[in-house]
Amino acid sequence: AVRATLLLAADHNQPVVDLLETLVTHAPSSNLLGPYIEARMRLITGEGELAGVGEVSDAEIGDPLQALVAAFAHQREAKEEAARRYLERAGATYGSHPVVALLKARLAFDRGDRASAQRLLDESVARDLPDLRGAIDLLALRGELLRWTDHAAAKATLRKAMLLAAREVQGVGSSVERLKAQVAALEECIEDGSRPPCDGPFVHPLGHSGNASLSGADDGVFGNGLIIFGVLVLF
Repeated sequence: AVRATLLLAADHNQPVVDLLETLVTHAPSSNLLGPYIEARMRLITGEGELAGVGEVSDAEIGDPLQALVAAFAHQREAKEEAARRYLERAGATYGSHPVVALLKARLAFDRGDRASAQRLLDESVARDLPDLRGAIDLLALRGELLRWTDHAAAKATLRKAMLLAAREVQGVGSSVERLKAQVAALEECIEDGSRPPCDGPFVHPLGHSGNASLSGADDGVFGNGLIIFGVLVLF
């Protein structure tokens, strides 16, 4: 676990995959599934790699780990139907893992089902997300959900995510910058008395007209950072 943490912090992603793949294959409830998925997502940088991930899963249809990676990769690219198809293949093995609940929440949010997204986030908390990145992702998604109903609560939640992200080894990067920009946008909406949802550099629902781009930001499933355990006391 320590070695994987240090490799991720140094952005050495293929060694993380090589180190963890056998473990997360045979121990699907492992806390190291999140770091493994993070490393795999960093290695998928274009349409060619995305298509390759899908082809591998389709060729190895009995491999739930490859299906799970394909599900995360396709959700990130707003390919919901494919993401759901791959997630169904992985569900029997990995369906109870907290990171899968987060993925399901993103898919629900992106199709406009905010009630289901909130329920899935609550399930993630109940399952005790095991790492700092997972806690940041959960808070960030919860903040974006609150943006649709309560600007003040959304601001407070995203600010908490921002403070956590700043504790990462590479926390000065794009994750923190996006969260700062989101908090600033919400502050303006609160001052202006704007009705929800506030427009700004938000990620979800993917493709929404009120989502502004943020140059250089990382909209991946996980960010670049050190995976540190036991931080869910903030919830």
